Amino acid sequence: MSELLDGAKSVAAEFLPVFPCAPKGKNAIVKDWPNLASMEDEQIEAWWTVNPQANPAMAVPKDVVVLDFEGSSRQEIERILGRKFPGTRSVWTPGRGGGQHLWYRKDPAIEIKNRVKLMQGMDVRAHGGYVMLPPSVHPEGGLYRWGDRSEIVQAPDWLVQMCLSSRADTEESD
Repeated sequence: MSELLDGAKSVAAEFLPVFPCAPKGKNAIVKDWPNLASMEDEQIEAWWTVNPQANPAMAVPKDVVVLDFEGSSRQEIERILGRKFPGTRSVWTPGRGGGQHLWYRKDPAIEIKNRVKLMQGMDVRAHGGYVMLPPSVHPEGGLYRWGDRSEIVQAPDWLVQMCLSSRADTEESD
């Protein structure tokens, strides 16, 4: 089995839906990925049999929100907010100075939208969006890698409220 397939299957084993993206890219190979992302070994293996170099991605489920920080923006945002983001599952991201994804659980009834620049250097990925999984290869080179592989912790109320705020510069569906 390839490391890319292993990466997809390890996340799917946690009841999180995955799908393949272009090798060394972020574009979904599966056109209807929001509906077809899978947790089933057979489907995942079939995708990677056809595209063994595909990058794995997770379709963000309704009970998860992912904060996507560019470079060292996390520390600057924590300084501005006067509080730290709670420790949780995280992924180090390559490209454009690197960055970090922080994964949080939330009430699935609370609808958070995918947003670009909720704050300078921070995007939000929620249901209807996706994030790349380790060991995906970034288009500019470098690998996505696990920072903290621990459990996905519950987002505190202040973080959920921040994600619901209307300060976003733009919204996007994927």
